[in-house]
Amino acid sequence: MPSNRGALLQSMALNYFDDLIQVVAAALGDGSSDSPSSSMCIQPRVKGHNIGNGQTTTKVDNCREVVPVMTLGSIIGNTKVDVVKADCEGCEANAIMGMKDIIAGKGPPCSFAIEWRSEVMKEFGGNPTVVTEFGGNPTMVTKLLFQSGYLFFWQQCDLVTGEGLKLTEILSSKVLEEIPSGKLAE
Repeated sequence: MPSNRGALLQSMALNYFDDLIQVVAAALGDGSSDSPSSSMCIQPRVKGHNIGNGQTTTKVDNCREVVPVMTLGSIIGNTKVDVVKADCEGCEANAIMGMKDIIAGKGPPCSFAIEWRSEVMKEFGGNPTVVTEFGGNPTMVTKLLFQSGYLFFWQQCDLVTGEGLKLTEILSSKVLEEIPSGKLAE
C-alpha cells in the first residue's frame, strides 16, 4: 500500500537504514505458470477480515493499486537472506515455494516466522500438479522446510502485546501430520 510504503521509507531514512533495505512494490508467489494470478490487488481492508489496514486479492478490476507477483529469488538474486517473516494473509505457501531454490541452496535462511492458516493457504492455490502430488500447498511447504533441516515451533502469545510468549517445539514425528492440517490451531 502506498501509505505503508511511504511510512516505511520515512522510518528507514530517519533511522539511517535506507542503504540497507530494499522496498519492492510486489507480491510474492511461487513463480509457476499455474498460479492464480501474475498480479495482485492491494486494497483497504474489509472489516472483520484482517486487523491490519489492507488486504490482497487476485481480482484486479477496479483496483487502486495492482502489483506484480514475483518470486523472492527474482527480487534478491544472490543476496543472502538470514530471516524470512511471512504474514501475507494466505499467500505464505506460495511465497515460500517461490524461494525453494534459496532454501535448498548453499545459504538458506537461518529462520522463518510464518503465520500458518492452512485453509486460507489452500484457497490461494498454486501448481495443481504439485498440489495433487503432495496434498496441498501447506503440505508442500512443510515438506520442503522439514527436509531442509528446519525445526518447527508453535508460538502462543497475546497478538497485540506479545505477553505470555510460549514456544513449543513440534516433534518431527508430528510435523507433516499437524502443521499442514492446521490441527495445532484448534
